[in-house]
Amino acid sequence: MLIDPVSANTDPALALIRDVYPADLLVSVSHARPRRPGEKPFVTLTYAQSLDGKIAGKGGKQLMLSGTESMTLTHRLRQLHDSILVGVGTVINDDPQLTGPGIDLRNFLLDEVATPYFGRSLMVEGGASVISSFLSTPGLVDLVIVTVAPVLIGDDGVSVTKEGVHLPRLTHVRTQVFGKDTVFVCKPVYP
Repeated sequence: MLIDPVSANTDPALALIRDVYPADLLVSVSHARPRRPGEKPFVTLTYAQSLDGKIAGKGGKQLMLSGTESMTLTHRLRQLHDSILVGVGTVINDDPQLTGPGIDLRNFLLDEVATPYFGRSLMVEGGASVISSFLSTPGLVDLVIVTVAPVLIGDDGVSVTKEGVHLPRLTHVRTQVFGKDTVFVCKPVYP
């Protein structure tokens, strides 16, 4: 997919991330520097949460946290990535429709035997264990995008991280309101 400079200024998803995303991905996703199998792709970790930091209800029950406007942003971000990753718990609990206009869905099974080839860019969407693992591994995530919905879930909800997990400091923070949701875009920096 080619992205022209005009759309980079008028497309809400591109406008939100252009200051923190690498220029080669914004200019041309399909012509970015080729990556070889085994080489780390550019990793965007993205998820939606409530104001009290919950991403799912009791027992992992799916919640519709994102509004229409921020879901449009998510679909656009999916278009910018070569691959999308979710954990098996998310697949079982949510039956996610990882789609959007113009998306050719590729499926990968993560296991201990093989390292899949994700292409130049990977969008990680959850669930909690996957998000926590990616965030707590230095150098794995290049960009964090969090959509915060104005709802409260309570103590029974599922949080992104557990106590004792070492998390990165977030820099280059940008925010944008999409409908009722606030979207944060940041670069993680590990000590």
